Amino acid sequence: MTGKHAVAVVTMAYDEEDFLPLWLRHHARQVGRAHCYVIDHGSTDFGPHLIPGANVLRLPRSPLDEQQRAGFVSDFCASLLHWYDCVAYMDADELLVADPARHTDLAAYCAATSLEVTTAFGMNVVHRLGRESELNLTGLISRQRGSATPAASLCKPSLIRRPVRWAPGFHSADAAPVFDDLLLFHLAFADYDLALRRQRKRQAHARVSMAENTHHQVGQAELASWLQGWAAQEQVPDVDLGPDCPVRAGFTHRILASAAGREQESYWIDISLTEPRSWCLPSRLAGSF
Repeated sequence: MTGKHAVAVVTMAYDEEDFLPLWLRHHARQVGRAHCYVIDHGSTDFGPHLIPGANVLRLPRSPLDEQQRAGFVSDFCASLLHWYDCVAYMDADELLVADPARHTDLAAYCAATSLEVTTAFGMNVVHRLGRESELNLTGLISRQRGSATPAASLCKPSLIRRPVRWAPGFHSADAAPVFDDLLLFHLAFADYDLALRRQRKRQAHARVSMAENTHHQVGQAELASWLQGWAAQEQVPDVDLGPDCPVRAGFTHRILASAAGREQESYWIDISLTEPRSWCLPSRLAGSF
């Protein structure tokens, strides 16, 4: 017995009225609202009604500096380890899921693992235009969207048992990538109209360097082209996404192979690796996020 709680979940957000309530509902079901922490970076639309019951740390607004943000979150999550066995960090448009075939929730996963740093297998949830309707953010995403595309940039060291130093963007940390039973679903592109609306807001935010987070600065026409391209991708059926799934194992092998010799770099893996096809989500994930 450590005398600590099992797990805390943390996010940092600015004017994220679309996804923040969804983020809280999902992770509160996993660990309880009292163990959900929101670092608010000076939102103008913030209100307690958006995230009732969560712990909120209000920061003054400043230009977005990804280096500063990663450093602050690294320190904050390290401090929570005085009170929790595990701490998970993800962005407000990301949902962390412990494989429901093996764990009842995120807290149960934390009790079952001894890994110091767990890398989540990350995917972009896809909006199949003309086949799937507008996303209802008050409902379960997994019952509205049926496919996702894996991306190395989303395979993040998301769950920690020891202090880490995350790199900007949280794509890497001072730990070798180790995959297990954690899945991360990125919702930024899960709805065509919502994605374009959020992009307009992001482009209005001041940044220390315009070179940072360049995907946030993509124009509307280019983003629309991306969304249409993902919607038209060939789909791979019968992808289990479990640890023994050969399709997932093949992509994971590519990621781990890219880590060779990169230990001294900011990113331990090649975050540009993507899959040209979308994968049909297994039915066992329906209702899990």
